[in-house]
Amino acid sequence: GDPSTLPQLTFLLPAVAVAGTNVVLEVHGRNITAGWTIAFDGASVATTIGALSDGTGATATVTLASSIATGQVPVWLGSGTQRSNTLYLTVTPAAGAPTIVDYTPDNALPGATISIIGTNFATESVTIRDPLGRVIPVVATSTTTWVGVTRDRVDIVIPADMPSGVLTATNSLGSYRGRIFNVGQNLARATGAIATSSTQYNATNWSTVSGWDNNLQTSWFSANGDCATSVSCTTIPFFQVGFASPQVVGRIAMRGNREYMSGYDFLEGWFEVIDANGATLWKAAYLLPQPDRDLDIVFRVPIAGAAAVRFTSIADESIEPGFSELEVFGPP
Repeated sequence: GDPSTLPQLTFLLPAVAVAGTNVVLEVHGRNITAGWTIAFDGASVATTIGALSDGTGATATVTLASSIATGQVPVWLGSGTQRSNTLYLTVTPAAGAPTIVDYTPDNALPGATISIIGTNFATESVTIRDPLGRVIPVVATSTTTWVGVTRDRVDIVIPADMPSGVLTATNSLGSYRGRIFNVGQNLARATGAIATSSTQYNATNWSTVSGWDNNLQTSWFSANGDCATSVSCTTIPFFQVGFASPQVVGRIAMRGNREYMSGYDFLEGWFEVIDANGATLWKAAYLLPQPDRDLDIVFRVPIAGAAAVRFTSIADESIEPGFSELEVFGPP
């Protein structure tokens, strides 16, 4: 869709709720106009479009059933076949139930081993289910330091026939659904792909490599003094992934940096698909939503002939903003 007309969601109020309660849910963002309806957990709900604290937004009263699955509940705006980007309301789990904090990586091909990072995986036996509800064997359990905090970790192997979708962790005290895990080739990691950036903070832990290494815990940061927002900055940050041969792009994903949850984020940027001659096939500006600045841009009509995907900052928080990953995928 054209971002000049589609809503771009930036945050939800509240962001956390408890099962068995009624919630007045505010959906904040840009381009929210009459005719758009809140979809909560995939079902449309009665929606009011009107003034919120930061402009026009959408409001709905949502009843959270006592039996609702705890964890990440998807929320978006829809109008006919069109839909906005997705945000998540967290339904608080029961005490002692597992939680899913992140996946690493958050995409993989069938047969690959991935790690689920969370809590309460070790105190009781935990069961992982795929988007079809099938149990996936846990091949390893451990603890890990995830963005400076000790977390539990379980490793699983992606089944050959698993579709993209939600992974769920369950123990005897409750369950928790995570966000969507994407099955498929991340074209940024395909053979022959390369990445370039305006600058890098250093050549080690915050280098260009960290922006496309498929590791959410590592981040690329531009050099000190680079930004788009401050008048004192001289270089506007950009990051580009190029492919060895033309690709068909169905989705672009940006994952905000996990190392510094505020103060060093990109707030808005140009996303651009470029052909082999350097011509722009598609370009649009997108806000990067709170709280984690994760964004998925899904093309209703995939873009063929892509030689590169580029991100350029429009607004940022600091003089060396960064993100954890720029990912690119083919059609679903």
